[in-house]
Amino acid sequence: MKRILCLLLAMLMVLPLAVACAKDEQPPVVTDDGTEPADSTAPDGTDPVDTEPPAPVRAHSVPVDELDFDNAEFNTVAYEWQGYPYYFFSDDDTSDPMSAALYNRRIEIEEELGVKMTYFMYKSEVDMNNTVQQDVLAGSTEIDLALLHCIVGVAHMTSNAYLYPLEMLKYVDLEADWWNLTQMDALRAGENYYLGVNDYMIPCPYVIFFNKEMVEDLSLDDPYQLVHDQAWTYDAFIQMARAATKDVNTDGVYDSENDSFGIACDEVSNYVSFLPAFDQPLADKNEDGRFVLSMNTEKMADIVADFAEFAKEHIFYPDISTHPDDQITMDSGRLLFLLSPITVAEKLRDCEVSYGILPYPKYDEAQANYRTLDWGGLMVVPSVVEDPDMVGAVLELLAFKAEEEVIPAYYDVVLDGQLAQDPESSKMLDVIFDTICYEPAMNYWGLMSPYMQLIFVLSHQAIWKQNGNFASIYAEYADGVQKQIDTFYETLEIYEDYNAAFD
Repeated sequence: MKRILCLLLAMLMVLPLAVACAKDEQPPVVTDDGTEPADSTAPDGTDPVDTEPPAPVRAHSVPVDELDFDNAEFNTVAYEWQGYPYYFFSDDDTSDPMSAALYNRRIEIEEELGVKMTYFMYKSEVDMNNTVQQDVLAGSTEIDLALLHCIVGVAHMTSNAYLYPLEMLKYVDLEADWWNLTQMDALRAGENYYLGVNDYMIPCPYVIFFNKEMVEDLSLDDPYQLVHDQAWTYDAFIQMARAATKDVNTDGVYDSENDSFGIACDEVSNYVSFLPAFDQPLADKNEDGRFVLSMNTEKMADIVADFAEFAKEHIFYPDISTHPDDQITMDSGRLLFLLSPITVAEKLRDCEVSYGILPYPKYDEAQANYRTLDWGGLMVVPSVVEDPDMVGAVLELLAFKAEEEVIPAYYDVVLDGQLAQDPESSKMLDVIFDTICYEPAMNYWGLMSPYMQLIFVLSHQAIWKQNGNFASIYAEYADGVQKQIDTFYETLEIYEDYNAAFD
């Protein structure tokens, strides 16, 4: 711990602070004990008994029978955002299946490891991040796990020695199928894994809600069938949105009180999701494994130009961040597609309009898979953790045990039971959650200029300003973005070189 504090102080004096889809193929399951199967011959020596082979057993590497951390506290901090208040913690064994599953997992881990698990919810991500950073600088080991916003503070905390490499925690098995090593590799900026993605971290994908009545009234293609046929594409989506956009009262003014619209959203981040959905990366890795800007493509230029034209056709209605008091909602009956986090379905329960749920479309039918950007948070461990063995054991069991009760309760009760209105929506949820992906440039630099200007180009430039000239936008910001990435690596490499010296 002392060496981390010394490094932090050195970095603060020498360098400026950094400015700011699918899961792994599952590894072979662990079998029972490796012995030969029992003799299936009948007792009288006649024909073999028709027996089923034993089911494969999932096994973790935490020796719970040998460990006892003497009622040590394992403290988690999060804040009131996305699913953190609802799908991660429970103090009571209630009749609600989700709360009961969360409670049972906590009690089991406490009993198996001899720990006491506590948590604290902050009102804002800024307050939580500041507390984590101040604790690290002060040498405090009070916080064992922090659940971050998907964007806020990620680059700063990763590159400035505030986070502990997860692969260095004993008992954490990143190769296990309850960890998503594919996406952790996508998020990994340097040599180590600081941002955790596993079954404990329930995703928060952004999805498309659609008005089923408008689809029928306008004689549009069934979007469910389009998804099943791998034909739910950018073009199909826009053509349907165009058909739904009408100046109903023919006054020449498109307004939320009278007219109908193809697409609306509750805030601008929903538009960012189109880029990974279209398999257009915001950053790639070079031969050294470092992120480099990768948006200057013909596809990107076409997308920006298209969105600017769609905005001129009034296909998009302004989002709540620009028109907070002037919105068109799904229950108006005059909106075809609503772009929003999946959790907004909680607010649509009383909606009188029949709606369905869809993934974001593919760019075209040549694209292999749908891709659904996760806007849920990321798990991190502060770099001055006092007992890495305890932290590693708890993290492994939190992820391992998620599949037993928590994920089934979330999926069956929260998603299928509360959000999906029909069997087809339930099938769409399979597609959505099976195609979760991450966009590392968004996670590291999504709210930090100048990269932010390119990441949010569809909303800020194409839709708001109706500027479809991506080449000029890219030319304005590209050099600054690369400097921003370089500054990030200047500090990260000092930390990782220091860690390597003590490895």
